[in-house]
Amino acid sequence: SNIYLGVVDLVNAHIGELAGMTSASLSTMTTVVGLIIPQGWIAVPLIELSIHRLGVCGTLQVTSAIGVLYNVLQLVPSMAVQVINAVLFASFRAFLFSIITAYNAETFGPKTLGRIMGVCFLAAAIVNLSQTYLVQMSLTTFNGNFTPLNIFTILVSLPMFVIVGVLQLKERKNRAPQQQDPAIADIRRRISRAYSHGAAPCTPAQIKEALRAAEATGTAPGAALLASQPREQQLPATSQEANMS
Repeated sequence: SNIYLGVVDLVNAHIGELAGMTSASLSTMTTVVGLIIPQGWIAVPLIELSIHRLGVCGTLQVTSAIGVLYNVLQLVPSMAVQVINAVLFASFRAFLFSIITAYNAETFGPKTLGRIMGVCFLAAAIVNLSQTYLVQMSLTTFNGNFTPLNIFTILVSLPMFVIVGVLQLKERKNRAPQQQDPAIADIRRRISRAYSHGAAPCTPAQIKEALRAAEATGTAPGAALLASQPREQQLPATSQEANMS
């Protein structure tokens, strides 16, 4: 996403020059795009809906698709399309940072979330160092043509669909017995939505109560759900349970 932030004004200037726009019109367009990009908060309801309907891995796929789409649209030499693309990019950034947090929290547990996120951002920062040379190459070798850079970013994004697809298959295989009961699926959705700043109630007491109610029906392996969570993610006992022990 940092590549887009670094080159959006240059790409739009190139498109505006080809379209014969005046400097005043181009300046206005740059201001409009700059105002749109920080408005990613508007996508929060869509993020919660996506996690609720598709799960964390499904939302990772949606995020990757949005990322590829905004890179494709940046190839279109139209300023009207670039305004729409700015809205799409703002949504992509909101999806990206929300789903990274949700995936890491669900996979590694909330207690290690800070360290895992730190490692992720450190790795991203190291990769970002190469972007300076890529942008410089676009300005010099390709004479201000950013099409090769956009095509490159699209190509390096494609393996994510395969990687996440493998994770989805593995997740479905591991959770197949639990997905037979709607109560268990609802509990997992609540956990994921809570990780992504959703409004679903997801306190330890509420989840334990839902698990006991599901197990009482004789159809839901509530204990298996708890056992499947990482140690850092295990739900603490309620105060009543602690006193009894």
